[in-house]
Amino acid sequence: MVTSGTIEGDTNFDAETDANRLRQILKESLEKDISAENSVAQILVQRSNSQRQQIDQSFRSLFDVGLCDDMMNVVNKGNFFETVKALLSNPIDYDVECLREAIMEGNESVICEMLCTRTHSELKDILSTYETVFESTVKEDLENFIGDHRHILFIFIRVSSRS
Repeated sequence: MVTSGTIEGDTNFDAETDANRLRQILKESLEKDISAENSVAQILVQRSNSQRQQIDQSFRSLFDVGLCDDMMNVVNKGNFFETVKALLSNPIDYDVECLREAIMEGNESVICEMLCTRTHSELKDILSTYETVFESTVKEDLENFIGDHRHILFIFIRVSSRS
């Protein structure tokens, strides 16, 4: 079964134009002391993940700083900032970050969701990226941070085959 996101993106998409618009919104927000959140959201939520990745790359090329880094000066570091950070992340990288945080916090429901709802291919990518980024395996971290008998269930889920 192949799935895809619900946002198909803008057919007249131009990453450089969006990057310039976002930069202008952020500058005006600083100069006029107004919120940039609605304007930023209007652009990002109407773009597919692939298009958002291209916007971030164009922003970096044009302004020598990532969009999230530039937004840190303008947007409160609350839920909106975390949402924008997630929107601009590669899905696998975001999953890896969420899985690591869940393991460190012992958040079993998030760990279960991450390990049980991803396809075999996605899970392989998550596990490989996790090991590269954190220099430890999910199995090691589950054993070290979850402990007791529960980590065995998570490890079993992690290694189980799926179609």
